[in-house]
Order: sequence, then structure tokens, then C-alpha cells
Amino acid sequence: MKNVKRNQGQWKRLTAILIVAVMLFTTPHIVGFASMSSEEAVTTSAAKTDMAEQGEEQNTGDESVQTEEAGAQEASDQPTESRLTSDTPKKEEVQPESDNAEEKAAEKTTEKQTEETSTKEDAETGNERNIEAAQEQVTEEKSSSEEETLPEEESAEEADTSEESDIKEKKIFRYENDDVKVEVKESEAGVIADSAKLQIVPIEQDNEETQKQYAEVKKQLLEKAQNEIYDIAGFLAYDISFVDENGNKIEPDGKVQVSMEYKKITMPEELKDRKDSKDTDVTVMHLEEDTSGKVKDVVDFSESKQLKDITTTAKKVVKKVDFETESFSTFTIIWKQNGQIKTTVNIVDDRGTAIELSETNAILSNLEIDAKYFYISNITATTYSQYYKLTDSEQQSYQLMKAVVTDSGTSYDGTNGTDIISLEVENRTTYYRTKSGQNREELQNKTLYFVYTEMLSTVETVDSASKGIKIKMIDLEGEANKYLKNGDNSINLDGNYGNGTIKNNLLERRLGTDGYPIAKNGAKSLSGLFSGATETNHLFIKSIYANTGYYEYSSFENYAYLDTSSSGSTGSNAKEFKVYKQIGTPKNEDLYYYKRGNFMPYNSIIDGRFSTNKNLYDEDGKALTDTAPRKGEKLYLVNETPNYYFGMEVSANFVQQKNGQVTQNGKKEPMVYEFNGDDDMWVFIDGTLVLDIGGIHDAHSGKINFATGVVSWKDCVTGGTPAESTTTIKELFKEAGYFPDGTAWNDNKVSDYFKGDTFKDYSSHTMRMFYFERGAGASNLHMKFNLPVVPDGSIEVKKELSNTDKEKYANVLFKFKVYAQKSKGDGTFEENTYEVLKAAKMADGTAVTFDDHGAFYLKPGQKATFSGLKDHQKYYVEEIGVKSEEYDDIKINEVSYTEYTESENEEGKKVKDIRTSKEVAENRRLVVFTNNCSAANKRELRITKAMKEGQITDDKFSFKIYLTSTEGQLVPYVGPYYLYCVNDRGEDKKETIYYKNENGTLTALESGEVEVAGDTNSSGEITGIPVGYTISITQILSGTEFKVEEINLNNQEYKVPTITVSGCKDVVTSNNIATGTIELGNDASVLVTNHKNYKVIKVEKQWKDSRKSDGTGEGNPDLEDDLKPQSTFLGLYYRDAVQPEQVKEVDATKQWACEFEIPGNPNLSDYKVREVVKNGENNYNPVNSEEYIKLGNYIYQVTYSDSEKTETTEGVEEKTVSVVNTLQRGSIEITKNNANKEKLGGAEFKITGPDNYEETVTTPSEGENKGVITISDLLPGEYVITETKAPANYNLLANPITVVVGTTEGESASSGFTVVGDSNTHYYYDLKMEITNNKLFDMPAAGGGFRATIFGVGIMIIAGGWYIIRRRRRII
Repeated sequence: MKNVKRNQGQWKRLTAILIVAVMLFTTPHIVGFASMSSEEAVTTSAAKTDMAEQGEEQNTGDESVQTEEAGAQEASDQPTESRLTSDTPKKEEVQPESDNAEEKAAEKTTEKQTEETSTKEDAETGNERNIEAAQEQVTEEKSSSEEETLPEEESAEEADTSEESDIKEKKIFRYENDDVKVEVKESEAGVIADSAKLQIVPIEQDNEETQKQYAEVKKQLLEKAQNEIYDIAGFLAYDISFVDENGNKIEPDGKVQVSMEYKKITMPEELKDRKDSKDTDVTVMHLEEDTSGKVKDVVDFSESKQLKDITTTAKKVVKKVDFETESFSTFTIIWKQNGQIKTTVNIVDDRGTAIELSETNAILSNLEIDAKYFYISNITATTYSQYYKLTDSEQQSYQLMKAVVTDSGTSYDGTNGTDIISLEVENRTTYYRTKSGQNREELQNKTLYFVYTEMLSTVETVDSASKGIKIKMIDLEGEANKYLKNGDNSINLDGNYGNGTIKNNLLERRLGTDGYPIAKNGAKSLSGLFSGATETNHLFIKSIYANTGYYEYSSFENYAYLDTSSSGSTGSNAKEFKVYKQIGTPKNEDLYYYKRGNFMPYNSIIDGRFSTNKNLYDEDGKALTDTAPRKGEKLYLVNETPNYYFGMEVSANFVQQKNGQVTQNGKKEPMVYEFNGDDDMWVFIDGTLVLDIGGIHDAHSGKINFATGVVSWKDCVTGGTPAESTTTIKELFKEAGYFPDGTAWNDNKVSDYFKGDTFKDYSSHTMRMFYFERGAGASNLHMKFNLPVVPDGSIEVKKELSNTDKEKYANVLFKFKVYAQKSKGDGTFEENTYEVLKAAKMADGTAVTFDDHGAFYLKPGQKATFSGLKDHQKYYVEEIGVKSEEYDDIKINEVSYTEYTESENEEGKKVKDIRTSKEVAENRRLVVFTNNCSAANKRELRITKAMKEGQITDDKFSFKIYLTSTEGQLVPYVGPYYLYCVNDRGEDKKETIYYKNENGTLTALESGEVEVAGDTNSSGEITGIPVGYTISITQILSGTEFKVEEINLNNQEYKVPTITVSGCKDVVTSNNIATGTIELGNDASVLVTNHKNYKVIKVEKQWKDSRKSDGTGEGNPDLEDDLKPQSTFLGLYYRDAVQPEQVKEVDATKQWACEFEIPGNPNLSDYKVREVVKNGENNYNPVNSEEYIKLGNYIYQVTYSDSEKTETTEGVEEKTVSVVNTLQRGSIEITKNNANKEKLGGAEFKITGPDNYEETVTTPSEGENKGVITISDLLPGEYVITETKAPANYNLLANPITVVVGTTEGESASSGFTVVGDSNTHYYYDLKMEITNNKLFDMPAAGGGFRATIFGVGIMIIAGGWYIIRRRRRII
């Protein structure tokens, strides 16, 4: 059996060889397959027409050319759409080759025919593609060379030993079209079934057969992208699968390698024109299906490591893709863009205080996460660098410490919250993980914080060396509580720590001849400890000096490191301090003095090196309050071993100013020196010990007040409450037994050196401070002083004005010259030869300008410093051209000089030069010329608030005041002012009352008392000024310009004020501003008059009479005064308002007129005027046009004439409304009838009525009005009608008839008026009467006939009936 099988196998091989040989000799183009490697077990029929028609050589050459063309296209990078099928994709399957040679030959023939047909159809329609999938068994008989290339194959001999050991080759399936070559290869032989056929269908959106499938693929991809953080820029999709002979999909039994090589530039259509395609990432995703064919997972091959290689151009055009898979379905090539999830993050410092970000960093509060996992540790200088370090709005730099979450509504305070290590995003939901565990929680109900710490940053410092302050530092050796050593110089000062208190009297009271203190222990000079000391600079904070005039440094606020490598920015050899915004400490020990800033100048600090301690205590050892701005701030830990042994010397010359006060920013403050720290600190003034805070101790403080002369210090045991002790400068010099110039103390000469307990004004002095750190523990230093220092070899010339506090607003120039002894060149000077000095600097460092004669100019408050003199060189100063009419007294360093000689009278004053005495520089370092302003030169600026006549208001007003500075610029006036009001007491008596203005609340002073009301604010503003009050600013020098501006005026309520200026020159007024210049001998007054911003509706009341004629032939004449009421009311209504906004009563005394002022800027057409009837308190009924009003006994009809035109008078818009009241008169109409209702003429009536009214009328005898007569223009009242003559043959009325015009009784509503305010009553003004007269006739004769009797009876019956009717009816 085994031999049979072996023979069958050999016959199969032999048959295969014969078939191959036949094909090689009969089909030329098949020869090309000889070049395939022995591993390739797949043969293909021609896939293209040219391959079927041409020989192998030509075909090979074509393929080579085609590859080069594709490469050229890829290099050009002009994308074209890749389409593997036509609009109607066609699945083509190829069966494996038959074992029978004849069958195979037949199959080859069939394939060729089919291929030729297919190729022809392809050429015509381009709609079909072929899949090459012919399978072939290769014989085991190989040459020796073939065995070398295939080392894994068995030899023929080995194969013969077993019928089961046939070698299987790895199957390869290829596909190729104009765009792409696809190759599918087994990883191991036999993975793909022998009967399998490869099937490839491109899935395209615009193909009807794949549209639905394309939509499903897109949906699956978008869902995955939604869950993860990326966007899909575009994709290509292919359905790649294997099917059996029945068309059923089958899967491989192992891994299969797929390679797709694009011949043309391929990318999705939507990416072709996008410039950002280069920013996309390209990957392969597989839509894995379950057994039912539904997608169970979308696998990213780049994550699953199945993507072996992908080649793209710079613009992400795909050239080749290699991947590995164990199953087949839909494969996609996807172009991904990073998506982003935005999460709010709070940027805070390590104490929880929000960092105010600069504009460029403001967007950082929206954290954009563009990956599924965001690790806080990944925030570095290269990734997410914008969060690693950032800068706030003040250019302070910060570095990230950590990330923290708190519960919503709970703010991070530096101690609470939970540290997190990462953020995660899933399904667009953000989670976080903590350090303590792996469980994640949603961020939704939490608040995220990025916590930062300040990076080290330096602060600007003062170039104190250039100002005359010398600072020396020395690095010493030592041993705590024993000694200090500098080279061979070693001194034990005593004063060990003990209970932490100050140890006084360790030094002698006077400096030694070498200028250094002498220790009492051993009587040794401390000069040895300062031998070789380093000159230093830039320790004092510049911002403090600029704002306050103080030279100040505090280790409790700023860390200072002495950079010994520095060369000095000012050109000197002085080493410079690096002063940091941050603070540091030498140790982490749990002691209070390590929980505050320390002074360790020989230890540096670096970013990120922090102490475990935080800033919790102040310089007095007290715990910082919760409101302290720097409580809890991180402390930097110093580098290397703390250096606790060093010394400092600070020295300067200074001048005692007048009254011991210095002027800073326009305000005078006492001259002081203050210290707080440890250990030893001694201050010597003119060689005498003044402040003694010696010994090793806790940080203790001391102070010298040069204004009062008080010297004070605070002391306590460790942890105790400091207690203050005091003495005085004068007392300390007396105890030392010396005056400031070194001469022995003499009670008779005290006034030559001292003023009270302090130094005499303008005296020159030298200050020297010595400081040691030797306690080998905490080191603290806080030094602060505002002494007006003067460099060695320098003198200062200063200009001041007395009896005025406005010198900083005096733009006045004073002329000076300075003369100094001429040098001989050998260090000595010629006694009587002086030369003009022509080099000096102003206080701000700018050079002084000199004229050709060496003169220079100073303004009040300015100072010029002359350098280069020797301390023993004499000099003098001259002020030139002082005008006596402006300055009536001159003082030099408080010594008065008369400006004119005794013989000159007041009118003959002349200018004169004022000269100082000659003095050596070291004895007079400052010369102050003080000019006393004359009364004519010291003027006042008054600002009075008023309202337009007739207008009142309770409002208060505000002003801003400017005066010219010494630079000649108008600047806000900052200083005191007075406020007063002049009250009229009658009989030409007026009283001026002054007021205090405290935050807008005015308090009247007692009569005759004058006190400053207050100070303007920093912007020169004064607020809360009522109408009728005057602001007064005094002591302004003539020539000073001013500007007064009314501010914060309600423009809706007030118009631009009217400003009147008097008593000055150069006056200009514009809108709400007035400017001028103060004149010598005159006070300036500014009257600011406000006008309410309003519009006016004027009302003119007219009275008319309804009489038809007044004798002039005109109707409606003017009404007589006695027919007008006493008064009436007019109301102003806004639009359809029910009640008027304003009501005014008008009468004859007001000419029946009024004005309505409407505040603000209204539209006058929105208002109307109506006469009103008062109906209770604040309740009015309007009388509309042609309605009636009853005023007194009369009724008037009201009409309105509302002009649409407006006029402007004195800036006020006005409109006039006419209100016309027409008096209503009544009438009586008499109709004369007979019994037959026939109208009768000739009846005469007399009518009498009110005010002696009498008129006689006769009824017409013919015409349309026969028998009817009307009496018109009747005033309301009672009238009597008497018939005085009856018509011919008719009887007279027996009795007169009484009627009332204006009665409220009647029936006819059409004959009267309904008046406003009395709507239930009708007034009848037009009356109608019918009067019937009986005809006269003869009585019948006696014995007359029956007819006459009947006639008479009839007449009697008619008369009786008539009488009854008349009794019942009254005809009106």
C-alpha cells in the first residue's frame, strides 16, 4: 500500500513536470514564472491585456516601467482617488489547479479564453478586475542550487521514506490592478484551505451596491473614535475574505500576511485638498465579525501590533501597507486626527491662591486632553510645556508641583484635596486616578486644580553705593558661644545665647582710633574681623525706596544671596546681592525661627528645593494671622551646609534735616533707623554707640528716631512678649562724654550740637552699623532707614520755601552758583582762591545744566549734589537775584539773611545776591536756602458751587483740581483744602462757617473756628460738595497754573455748567473745565454754576366768551375778568398716564400761565398738558379737548393748541401749549302759539335776569321764524319772562314765567352740558318754551238760538280740558 501511494505520488509529480514542460514550450509568456522563488506556490493567469498578448520579456519590462511611473507619481504627491473596483464591483474566484495534466491543460485553455474575454471587456468598460489565485503543487525534485535556497525542504530520499512526509509550500494569493497590488500569504503552510478562493471588494460610498456597507463601516469607526479621543479625517475600506467552492466564507487556521502596495498616490477624496493632511496619523483597523457576521470589535492594528509596516509620504499619501491577521472581513486604512476633550482646570499656587495669568496664558484654564490617558508626570519641559512652567500677569514664573481634586464647592487651600496621578477619557467622560489606588472616579462632581510653586525670581534693588552707602561683608569661622575668627584674628565677644535676650555693654561706647568697635572682653578692636571684607551692593529693595524713600531689606520678606562671582553692575568691584522674591530657611527642624525667612547670604537657593517648613511666624516670633498674605508660603531650603558665621558693616554720611524730617512724595516723615534680627547689631553715630543690640539672641528690634531723638529697643526671653526700653541720642552722647565732632562734653555748648534730644538741624553726621551672625542657629536681618545720605567728598545744595505747603507745585526757578577752593595739586588748597564748580547731579541722577558763567537753577524741593571735593576743602554757595516783593526773608540752614540794607525803604527794594559762609565739606555737607514767601506771593484758589437762580437741589458735587508741578506740567493736586459756607444773618451781617469733610459727611465747626476740611485723594479729587459751599486751597505761589474740573456730573440731570473765573490771568473755560494762572497779590475765584438738564413746556391760558358778538362783529371775544374764576389747575401728563407728573395752579396774578420743567433729556412730544379737576388728595381728572369744566358758577369748554415746534432759549428746549377756556352761555327760545298751535307774531316779552339783565323781544309776525323768538348769550341764573303785549285779539299771560338757565332738572340731555368731575349731573343751558294765548270773542245775545248755546258749552268744555292739561304739563 505504501508503495502504491509512493508510486501515485511519483506519477503526480511526473505528470506535473510534463505539464510544465509543455506550457513552457507552447506558451511563451509563461516563461516569466521561472524567475519566481521556490517558496512561491501560486501561478497566475495574465491579469492585464498586454500580459496576455506579449511575451514574458516584454511583460517584465512593462512591469518595470509601470513601477517607475508609479514612483514618479508618488514623488509628485498629487493625490488621485484609489478605486479597486468599478461602480459595480465583481467578485472573481479562481479554483486551485487539477492534478490531471489534461484537465489542467483544459483549464489553462479555458482560463486563457476567459481571460482574453475579460481583458477585452476591461479594455472597453474598465469595470471588472481579476483576482489571481491559481494554485500549483511543485515537485520535490530539485537541483542542488534549489536546495540551498530552500534549506527547510526535505530531500527526495527522505520523502521516499514516508508517504505522509510530502512537503507543503506556503500559498500566496496576489491581486493587481492599475492602482494597487495586493498579496496575501500564509505564515505557515496549510493555514489556508486548498479549496479557498480570495475575494476582494472595495467598499465605496458612491457605489450603490456598497453604500449601505460603507455607512455601517463609517458608523463603527466613528463610535470607536468617539470612545477614544481622535477624529477621523478619512478612510478607505476593503472587504477581503476567503470563500469555499460553495461561496461560503472560510477563515484561515493561523496567521496570514497581507501586503498592499499602491501604484498611484492614494488617499481619501476628502483629504486631497486639505493642507493639514500632513498632521494626520495613518493606521489600519479591522472590523472583526462574530459567527453571525456582525461586527464584534474594531481593532486598531497599530495598537495590537498587527500592523507591520506602513509607508507614507510627508503629506500622508499611502504607498504601502503590511499587516498580519488571523481572520478576514472588512479592513480599513484610516487617517486619524487628534481630538480633544476640554476640562476646566484651576491654576493656583501652593497656598490655593488663584494665579492671575497673563493674557497669553489665560487659555490654560481649559485643559485640552488629546489622548485616552493623560499622566500628570508627562507634563514636562517638552510635553505639555505650557503647563510645566507659566508666567502670571506680573511676570512671576511658576512651576507645576502637582494636580489635586476637591469636592465641588470646596476650594483648595494648600492643605486639602486629593493628589491625582492621571486623567482618563472614555466615552467622552473624564476620570481621574489617585496615588493611593487604582480605582478611577468621574471628574464630573469634582474641581480640578493644578498647583504651582513660584520659581525663583529676583527683585530690583537700589544702587546704594552710588548714593553713599557702603556695605561690607566678611565670611568668618567660628564656634557657637565661643569665638569668631578671620584668619589669624580671633575674638571672643561673650554674650552667649542664654535665655535669648539682648546682651548690652559688650563693646566700648566709642569707636577706636581705627574706626572700629572695641570689645570689652580682651579690649580688642573688631577691625581684625573685618580685615579683607568684601564691598557689596544692591541689597535694598528698589520699589520700597521709590515709594517711601526707605533703604530697606528684610530676610522675612526676601532671601538674599551674596554672589561672590559678580563683578558689580555699577562698574565698581563691589559684589552684588541677589535678592529674591521668595524666602528661605537653613533647616527643616520644627522650631519657630526656622518657619520664617532667614538671612543666609553665603548659602544659595535653587528652584524646587523646599523645606518641609512653611512661613508661619513673623519677625517678633508671633504666629502669622490667617489674613497675613504670606502665611503658609513655601520656604526654600538653603544649599549645602548652612553658614552661620559672618559679619556686615554699613556706613554712610547723612545730614540732620530740619526738625529731623525728610520729605517723600510731598509728605514729611521723621528720619529713622530701624533694625530687627540676630545676633549682634550695633549702631554708632559720629563714633558714639547709640543702638546696642549685642550678644547671641533671638531676633530683637531697635529704632533710632532722629526727629524726636528717642532711641528704643525691644527685648524678651525666648518665647516671651517683647518689652520696650528707651533713651535719647543726647543722653547717650552725654554718657559717652563727647559731642558729635569728637570734642569733650560741655553742658554750656549743648545747644551748638543738639536741638532738644536730637541733633541740631542741618548738622552733618556719620553712621556706622556692625552686625554679626555667630549663634550657629537661625539668622535674621531686617534693616530700614531713610537717612538723607551724602557720599564722601560731596556737598548738596537744596532749595526750599517756607510758610507754604505748595512748594512741589511751584514752577519757579532760583539761580545759584557754587564756589570751591582751588587745588594746588598736592592735596592742599589755595586759601583765598575759589573757582566755580560746573559739575553736579540732580537727585534722580540727571546732570545739572550750567550756563556760561557757571550758574544753575533749582526749583523748590530740588537738590543738586556736587562730588569730587575733599572733606577738608572749603566752599560757599550763592543765590542770585532774589526778589524782595516775592520773598521777604531768606534763611541758609535756618540762619536768616536780610535781602536789603537798612537804609532802603520798602518801595526801593532791590534784588541782591545771598552768599553762605565758607566752610569745609565734612562740616557742612548740605546747604539749604529757604525763602519765605511774602504775603503778596502766597495766594488762594477758591471754588464755589452754585445753581441757576430759581433752581434748587440737594445733590452734592465733585471736583478735580490740578496745579503745575515743578516740571511745569499740570498734575493732580494732592494735599489739604478748606471748605466753608457764607450764611446771611440779615442786616448786612454774614457769617462764614467752616466744615470738616469726612468721607462725604460734612460737620460744621464752631463759629470762628478754622480747620482743614480734609485732603484730596491721590487723583486730586474732592467729593461731597453741596450748593453754596466754597473750596479753598491756600498758600499757592504766584505764577502757578491751575485747572478746575467738575467731575461725575449726572449728564441726564444737569447741563454743562457755566464757569466764571476772576482774580487771575490766562483764563480759559471750556465745558466743565476752567484754567488760569495765579497772579501776585490776587486770589483766584472759580464760580461753577450748574443748570438742571431739563426741557420746558410753557402753558398759556386764554379765556374766551361764547357770545356771538362783543360789538366788534367778531365771535368769541376775550372774556371779561369778572367772568373768570379765581384760579384753575393744569397738569402735565406723560403719554397715557392716569395721573399727572406735575400740577400747577394758575390765576390772574400769574397771568394765567405757567412752565413745566421736565428733568433729563425727554422727548417733549411724549408729554401733554390738561386742565384738571382735583378729586381728592393727589387725584386729578383731566379735561380733554372740547370737554367741559365748571369753575365757580360758570361752565367753560376747554380746547388745546399743542405746537409741534420747539425753540431753544439759553440752551433749554421749549414748547408752548395754549389752553383755551370758553365761557358757556345759555338761551331761551319762546314759541308763541294759539289754541290751534298756530304761531303768533307780535307778542312782546320782557326778560329780566342776573346782574340787572333786562331785554324786551317781540315774536316775528311773518317769515320762517314767525311766532318764535330766541334770547341768546345768557349767563347761567334765574330769568323772569313777562308778556307785556299780546298778539292782536289775544289775551296776555296772566302771570310771569320764571326759568333757570343752568338748571340740573329737565329731560333733554341735548340742551346742556356734562362737566368733568361731575359726570352724574347734567346742566341745561338752552331752554325752550311754548306760550299759547287765548283769542278774545263776544258773549252771545239773550234768547239766542240753540246753536249758540251748543257752541258756548263746547267752548267751556275745551277751556276746562285745556286748563287740566296745563296744570299737568309744563312746557319748556
